[in-house]
Amino acid sequence: MKTCNNCKEVKALLEFNKDKSKQDGLQTFCRECKRSKNRAYAAKNREAAREKTKTWRKNNLEKAKESRRKWREENPEKMAAYKRKWNEKNKERKSKMASEWKKKNPHKVLANTRARQAAKLKATPAWANKEAIDFVYYAAKVIEEVYGTKWHVDHIVPLKGKNVCGLHVHNNLQLLTPEQNLSKSNTY
Repeated sequence: MKTCNNCKEVKALLEFNKDKSKQDGLQTFCRECKRSKNRAYAAKNREAAREKTKTWRKNNLEKAKESRRKWREENPEKMAAYKRKWNEKNKERKSKMASEWKKKNPHKVLANTRARQAAKLKATPAWANKEAIDFVYYAAKVIEEVYGTKWHVDHIVPLKGKNVCGLHVHNNLQLLTPEQNLSKSNTY
Protein backbone atom coordinates (compact mmCIF):
# COMPACT_ATOMS: atom_id res chain seq x y z
CA MET A 1 0.00 0.00 0.00
CA LYS A 2 1.11 3.57 -0.69
CA THR A 3 -0.26 7.07 -0.04
CA CYS A 4 -0.80 9.37 -3.03
CA ASN A 5 0.85 12.79 -2.52
CA ASN A 6 -2.01 14.52 -4.34
CA CYS A 7 -5.27 12.99 -3.08
CA LYS A 8 -3.70 11.66 0.17
CA GLU A 9 -5.54 8.33 -0.21
CA VAL A 10 -3.87 5.04 0.63
CA LYS A 11 -4.00 2.86 -2.47
CA ALA A 12 -2.62 -0.47 -3.72
CA LEU A 13 0.79 -0.38 -5.38
CA LEU A 14 -0.84 -1.32 -8.70
CA GLU A 15 -2.53 2.11 -8.69
CA PHE A 16 0.85 3.84 -9.23
CA ASN A 17 2.90 4.02 -12.42
CA LYS A 18 6.56 3.02 -12.40
CA ASP A 19 9.36 5.55 -11.88
CA LYS A 20 12.91 4.19 -11.62
CA SER A 21 14.21 7.42 -10.13
CA LYS A 22 12.10 6.98 -6.96
CA GLN A 23 13.31 4.88 -4.05
CA ASP A 24 10.31 2.52 -4.15
CA GLY A 25 10.27 2.50 -7.99
CA LEU A 26 6.81 4.12 -8.19
CA GLN A 27 5.51 7.62 -8.94
CA THR A 28 4.31 9.79 -6.03
CA PHE A 29 0.86 10.46 -7.59
CA CYS A 30 -1.65 7.65 -8.19
CA ARG A 31 -2.67 6.95 -11.80
CA GLU A 32 -6.00 8.72 -11.40
CA CYS A 33 -4.40 11.92 -10.06
CA LYS A 34 -1.64 11.80 -12.67
CA ARG A 35 -4.24 11.42 -15.44
CA SER A 36 -6.31 14.38 -14.19
CA LYS A 37 -3.10 16.48 -13.81
CA ASN A 38 -2.09 15.66 -17.41
CA ARG A 39 -5.58 16.52 -18.71
CA ALA A 40 -5.58 19.84 -16.87
CA TYR A 41 -2.14 20.69 -18.31
CA ALA A 42 -3.29 19.73 -21.81
CA ALA A 43 -6.41 21.91 -21.49
CA LYS A 44 -4.34 24.96 -20.45
CA ASN A 45 -1.48 24.38 -22.87
CA ARG A 46 -3.04 22.83 -25.97
CA GLU A 47 -0.24 23.69 -28.39
CA ALA A 48 2.58 22.64 -26.04
CA ALA A 49 0.74 19.40 -25.22
CA ARG A 50 0.31 18.62 -28.92
CA GLU A 51 4.01 19.22 -29.56
CA LYS A 52 4.95 17.05 -26.60
CA THR A 53 2.68 14.26 -27.88
CA LYS A 54 4.09 14.55 -31.42
CA THR A 55 7.66 14.37 -30.11
CA TRP A 56 6.86 11.40 -27.89
CA ARG A 57 5.13 9.54 -30.74
CA LYS A 58 7.94 10.29 -33.17
CA ASN A 59 10.63 9.09 -30.75
CA ASN A 60 8.76 5.94 -29.80
CA LEU A 61 7.78 5.19 -33.39
CA GLU A 62 11.41 5.42 -34.47
CA LYS A 63 12.49 3.16 -31.60
CA ALA A 64 9.80 0.63 -32.52
CA LYS A 65 10.78 0.71 -36.21
CA GLU A 66 14.44 0.21 -35.31
CA SER A 67 13.55 -2.66 -33.00
CA ARG A 68 11.46 -4.38 -35.72
CA ARG A 69 14.20 -3.85 -38.32
CA LYS A 70 16.79 -5.38 -36.00
CA TRP A 71 14.54 -8.37 -35.27
CA ARG A 72 13.96 -8.94 -39.01
CA GLU A 73 17.71 -8.92 -39.65
CA GLU A 74 18.37 -11.35 -36.79
CA ASN A 75 15.50 -13.73 -37.76
CA PRO A 76 15.44 -14.02 -41.57
CA GLU A 77 13.93 -17.55 -41.54
CA LYS A 78 11.06 -16.52 -39.27
CA MET A 79 10.47 -13.42 -41.37
CA ALA A 80 10.41 -15.44 -44.61
CA ALA A 81 7.97 -17.93 -43.06
CA TYR A 82 5.77 -15.06 -41.84
CA LYS A 83 5.77 -13.46 -45.31
CA ARG A 84 4.88 -16.77 -46.99
CA LYS A 85 2.02 -17.33 -44.54
CA TRP A 86 0.75 -13.77 -44.98
CA ASN A 87 0.96 -14.01 -48.79
CA GLU A 88 -0.98 -17.29 -48.82
CA LYS A 89 -3.65 -15.82 -46.54
CA ASN A 90 -3.94 -12.52 -48.43
CA LYS A 91 -3.57 -13.38 -52.13
CA GLU A 92 -6.44 -11.15 -53.24
CA ARG A 93 -5.37 -8.29 -50.98
CA LYS A 94 -1.77 -8.53 -52.21
CA SER A 95 -2.92 -8.53 -55.82
CA LYS A 96 -5.18 -5.53 -55.19
CA MET A 97 -2.37 -3.66 -53.41
CA ALA A 98 0.00 -4.36 -56.31
CA SER A 99 -2.47 -3.15 -58.94
CA GLU A 100 -3.22 -0.01 -56.89
CA TRP A 101 0.51 0.67 -56.55
CA LYS A 102 0.94 0.27 -60.31
CA LYS A 103 -1.89 2.74 -60.96
CA LYS A 104 -0.41 5.29 -58.54
CA ASN A 105 3.17 4.84 -59.80
CA PRO A 106 3.07 4.41 -63.60
CA HIS A 107 6.42 6.19 -63.90
CA LYS A 108 8.08 3.59 -61.63
CA VAL A 109 6.44 0.71 -63.51
CA LEU A 110 7.73 2.16 -66.77
CA ALA A 111 11.21 2.69 -65.30
CA ASN A 112 11.31 -0.93 -64.07
CA THR A 113 10.12 -2.20 -67.44
CA ARG A 114 12.74 -0.17 -69.30
CA ALA A 115 15.49 -1.28 -66.89
CA ARG A 116 14.53 -4.92 -67.46
CA GLN A 117 14.47 -4.41 -71.24
CA ALA A 118 17.88 -2.72 -71.13
CA ALA A 119 19.32 -5.54 -69.02
CA LYS A 120 17.86 -8.05 -71.45
CA LEU A 121 19.44 -6.22 -74.41
CA LYS A 122 22.82 -6.11 -72.67
CA ALA A 123 22.51 -9.80 -71.86
CA THR A 124 21.69 -10.76 -75.46
CA PRO A 125 24.94 -11.61 -77.27
CA ALA A 126 25.36 -11.07 -81.00
CA TRP A 127 25.50 -14.83 -81.61
CA ALA A 128 22.13 -15.48 -79.88
CA ASN A 129 19.56 -17.34 -81.95
CA LYS A 130 16.74 -14.78 -81.92
CA GLU A 131 14.35 -17.15 -83.74
CA ALA A 132 14.79 -19.80 -81.02
CA ILE A 133 14.19 -17.16 -78.32
CA ASP A 134 11.02 -15.98 -80.08
CA PHE A 135 9.87 -19.61 -80.37
CA VAL A 136 10.09 -20.14 -76.57
CA TYR A 137 7.85 -17.08 -76.00
CA TYR A 138 5.53 -18.26 -78.78
CA ALA A 139 5.31 -21.73 -77.19
CA ALA A 140 4.25 -20.16 -73.88
CA LYS A 141 1.48 -18.24 -75.64
CA VAL A 142 0.26 -21.31 -77.57
CA ILE A 143 0.16 -23.46 -74.42
CA GLU A 144 -1.83 -20.72 -72.70
CA GLU A 145 -4.34 -20.56 -75.56
CA VAL A 146 -4.71 -24.34 -75.93
CA TYR A 147 -4.85 -25.37 -72.26
CA GLY A 148 -6.07 -22.11 -70.71
CA THR A 149 -3.25 -22.00 -68.16
CA LYS A 150 -0.74 -19.19 -68.01
CA TRP A 151 2.98 -19.94 -68.36
CA HIS A 152 5.97 -17.70 -67.72
CA VAL A 153 9.20 -17.69 -69.66
CA ASP A 154 11.97 -17.74 -67.07
CA HIS A 155 15.72 -17.35 -67.26
CA ILE A 156 17.36 -20.40 -65.67
CA VAL A 157 20.39 -18.30 -64.76
CA PRO A 158 18.99 -14.85 -63.87
CA LEU A 159 20.02 -11.85 -65.95
CA LYS A 160 20.77 -9.89 -62.77
CA GLY A 161 21.66 -12.41 -60.04
CA LYS A 162 23.68 -11.87 -56.85
CA ASN A 163 26.48 -14.32 -57.65
CA VAL A 164 26.07 -15.01 -61.34
CA CYS A 165 24.42 -13.29 -64.32
CA GLY A 166 23.07 -15.26 -67.27
CA LEU A 167 22.51 -14.45 -70.91
CA HIS A 168 19.29 -13.93 -72.81
CA VAL A 169 19.72 -16.95 -75.10
CA HIS A 170 17.31 -19.78 -75.96
CA ASN A 171 19.08 -22.46 -73.90
CA ASN A 172 18.84 -20.25 -70.78
CA LEU A 173 15.03 -20.07 -71.06
CA GLN A 174 12.44 -22.38 -69.51
CA LEU A 175 8.68 -22.43 -69.16
CA LEU A 176 7.32 -22.32 -65.61
CA THR A 177 3.93 -21.88 -64.02
CA PRO A 178 3.42 -18.42 -62.51
CA GLU A 179 3.63 -19.89 -58.98
CA GLN A 180 6.96 -21.61 -59.73
CA ASN A 181 8.41 -18.52 -61.39
CA LEU A 182 7.35 -16.10 -58.65
CA SER A 183 8.63 -18.41 -55.90
CA LYS A 184 11.97 -18.76 -57.75
CA SER A 185 12.26 -14.98 -57.98
CA ASN A 186 15.77 -13.88 -59.00
CA THR A 187 17.66 -16.92 -57.72
CA TYR A 188 19.80 -19.46 -59.54
